[in-house]
Amino acid sequence: MAFHCPRSSELQYQYCQYEECLVPFRGPERDLNEPFAAFVGGSEFFGKYVPTPLPDILENRLALKCVNFGAMNAGPEMVSSNEDLSEIVSTAEVVVFQVTGAHNISNQFYRVHGRRNDRIVDVLPALREVFPEGDFMDIHYTRHALGYLQSLSQSRFLIVVEELKARWIESMRDVLSRIDRPTVLFWMARHVPPANASGLVDDPLFVDQAMLRAVADLADELVMCRVTPEALRLGTKGMVVPELEQAVAPHLRVPAARREAADALTAPIRRIWDGEMTVLKQA
Repeated sequence: MAFHCPRSSELQYQYCQYEECLVPFRGPERDLNEPFAAFVGGSEFFGKYVPTPLPDILENRLALKCVNFGAMNAGPEMVSSNEDLSEIVSTAEVVVFQVTGAHNISNQFYRVHGRRNDRIVDVLPALREVFPEGDFMDIHYTRHALGYLQSLSQSRFLIVVEELKARWIESMRDVLSRIDRPTVLFWMARHVPPANASGLVDDPLFVDQAMLRAVADLADELVMCRVTPEALRLGTKGMVVPELEQAVAPHLRVPAARREAADALTAPIRRIWDGEMTVLKQA
């Protein structure tokens, strides 16, 4: 068994769990008995290598506690397979739900882990039928698997992509319909939603305009944040990255991008929160 002793220069994420939900979130653990906004999503909310993640930035701007329910590489599966998490976030005053990629979700070709959505736990017979020449013995992660499938056959790879898109819509509608609270659907990327997405380059993978339209009616607001070239040019400035993980950091959102995300979200959250407070006062 190996133990990792963090250096004083490394961030301490203070992982925590809420009630019966087994998903580890970035801490410190927050008191959910007071009014709070829930930030549900993937890596952009978790904030790896970032001292001040996006929910903390917004809490400093808003008169409302912002609780981080982001997990690295999470997709809709994190909520759909964890009913306790659905119940927890449904007690929030407002829920900000990040648009994550369609690759980290169970489908007719493979199943992903309920908490670590980027991990494949089972390759299903349908995938072996479409790719009989495939060797899936040493493939354990979704992006790796999809890259391998694309290398075998672009046309058959697109069959898998269409299945992932359909399952994403189905899962997102299921998740958003469970959350009986004001909800902000949040898109954050280097690009605006494309007319069609089928490549393995830009996150959120495979999510396009038609898919967003198919789920947007279940949210109170749809907020778009396109990361600017100015933010991207700052690279890893402001990140605390262990020496052995330097190669990974540039692929994550930089601190400046989180400031831009906070700028995009501040007014919509404040508008919803002020509206909720008005209703409470009138009641």
